Amino acid sequence: MLQPASASRLECLPGGAVQSRRLVHLGGDRLQPGQRQQRHEGRGLPHVHRDHREEGQIRVGRPGIPRNDPDYIPLYVTNRIFGGGFNSRLSTEVRINKGLTYGAYSGFECNKVAGDFSASTFTRTDATVEAVRLVVDLIRKMSTGELGPHELDFARDYLAGVFPIQTETAEQVAFRILTAAQYGLPADYNSTYQRKVLAVGPADVKKMAGRYFDAGDLTLVLVGNVKEFRDAIHKAFPAAKYDELAFDEVDLLMPDLRKAKPAVASVAH
Repeated sequence: MLQPASASRLECLPGGAVQSRRLVHLGGDRLQPGQRQQRHEGRGLPHVHRDHREEGQIRVGRPGIPRNDPDYIPLYVTNRIFGGGFNSRLSTEVRINKGLTYGAYSGFECNKVAGDFSASTFTRTDATVEAVRLVVDLIRKMSTGELGPHELDFARDYLAGVFPIQTETAEQVAFRILTAAQYGLPADYNSTYQRKVLAVGPADVKKMAGRYFDAGDLTLVLVGNVKEFRDAIHKAFPAAKYDELAFDEVDLLMPDLRKAKPAVASVAH
């Protein structure tokens, strides 16, 4: 099970704020081409409180990679195993085996000079802590790189097999060409993509899992009726740094996501 000391930062925020909050943590100063994204060490748990909510939204994230990083294809295959589809580990455990949600997925958003990893799900309020622990524990287990008998075969075959289906129309072909140009990918990227996907081996997955699924370097964002799980989440992740915001305090344009306090006018004497 999850070792609580592996947690770092937890935040509770409204559902629509999740991606913006992640950008606050990942972005910082604007990155320049060739500049590596700085890692956020430790775990944090921000949370936004909304009364009377019967379910909670859960987001787990960490820094990722830019789109032209050489790790992109083996990492894409690795994430397909973890949470990149309905029959992935994340969906199988959280939805099918535990019955905590209708959906649980993960992905790497890879942009020109930076990127991020996020895993997302939702559950009823009284199961929030159980679901968070399970997601983090699955990330920790993924970091070992240990694979089931057919996990890698399925991921490779699926990603290589669906590529032609996703490159049939003129619009899809144009998108593939534009993506390669926009992100500075090799000229033969699209023509060699399937071969490179199928070439990803167990050693590659183990390397990617160890490098990008570090359960001690996470930001967790919870949105819901915080008073119903506050004590339990603090107990589950005692080493984490916590932020709690009321829903009406949130301002997505502020660095700390909090509305600025109104200025107090001075009274002339």
